[in-house]
Amino acid sequence: MFGTPENNNTELHSDTTSGDVSEVESGLEVTESEMDDELSKELDGSFDSFISDKKITTFDKEQKSEVSSQQREPVEQLETEKENDYNEGDEADSVTKERSFVDKAKDTVFGKESAYDAERFEKAGIKGAFDELPRNRREAVYETFENAPDEIKSTVNSLSTELSVENTTGNDCCHYDLDAKKIRMETNMDNAEYAEVFSHEYGHFVDNKKGDVSDTYEFREAMSKDLANYDRSTEVGRQNFDKMMNDLMGSDAAFDRAVSDNMSAYFKNDPEIVQRYFDEGIDYYQHDNSYWSGHGNREAEIYANSFSMAAQDNKASCEFMQHHFPNTWEQFKKTL
Repeated sequence: MFGTPENNNTELHSDTTSGDVSEVESGLEVTESEMDDELSKELDGSFDSFISDKKITTFDKEQKSEVSSQQREPVEQLETEKENDYNEGDEADSVTKERSFVDKAKDTVFGKESAYDAERFEKAGIKGAFDELPRNRREAVYETFENAPDEIKSTVNSLSTELSVENTTGNDCCHYDLDAKKIRMETNMDNAEYAEVFSHEYGHFVDNKKGDVSDTYEFREAMSKDLANYDRSTEVGRQNFDKMMNDLMGSDAAFDRAVSDNMSAYFKNDPEIVQRYFDEGIDYYQHDNSYWSGHGNREAEIYANSFSMAAQDNKASCEFMQHHFPNTWEQFKKTL
């Protein structure tokens, strides 16, 4: 996860055993707005009634995914504490399952690409890469990756059939589940933040699918070489550090949470760096040092952050990493 800041014309038909959805020809016309209108009614039986009225046979509605309506607060820790406990989990879960069901129904009736500008993103070379996302998030994520370098686009296309995205549950923050091989996203973000955070979690997904490339001697050695340039016990190291911080604060990279979290990882929340962020009035995104002490966590987050800034084509951030942490950046690019 990112660090947290301080401060179509078809009938639906199903196999009742497997729950799979298939398409069959029908003269029925069902619009997306009709489906959406039904969601504004009472959830109990409303969509069932809609399907029944339209003579659409459905698949098993017991689908995956629960909702967390917790609000993320600006705190220092990796595991964010939520301000309010949500006491209506069953209702929230019901709403999310209903919406997940409608997403799948719409994808079957209208096609997955109906949720975004398919022609635009086909030209960008990434059509179909993120079709497993919730329909209301696809356009924003496709836009985020639209200007990514070719090696990123090639990577996301190659992994499109393996992508699995679900909502977080309980107090969980956005994260990549190593065991389940799923990206889990919070639902309480706007589309812009959702897409930005997703690009980071997708970086963890890529890291894992490529064989945990951040957890290698080569990646750790690259990080060590870069850090050796900033040994402030030496005159040269002190000069290098000051120049690096001045360059950072003088560019848009300072406002990129991926860069901030990389600084947190490299320097383990060095007080001088944290204070500089505060003095400049810039949010400092970080993970707690207890997290950084875990094996491979620093490397994994730097990899995911680097993927995020590259995927978003954040030129200032990429240039900052390439100039001041060249060994890490080069090793990251070699893995793509």
